[in-house]
Amino acid sequence: MIDRRPRGYVASLPRECSLSARQRIEDEDEDSDFELRVTATVPATGQLLRWLLGCGDKLQVIEPAELRTVMAAQTAKASRLHAQEQRG
Repeated sequence: MIDRRPRGYVASLPRECSLSARQRIEDEDEDSDFELRVTATVPATGQLLRWLLGCGDKLQVIEPAELRTVMAAQTAKASRLHAQEQRG
């Protein structure tokens, strides 16, 4: 099961293209940085990880903890890579 919070253009995607038959969508509180909370049971695949990473800062993975850890590690690596000064 994946639990995530989308915002911006990513918030419209769960309604337009369901992740699973048992997907649940809830509105976030008004003071939240995110619009929705989406819970769905999906297989843990490389394709899922690539899709989630492609959402950038428009999506926060809440659960499972292992996926959240992978997301944090991958985005930290990308941040370090892009923060490095270009060398000619």
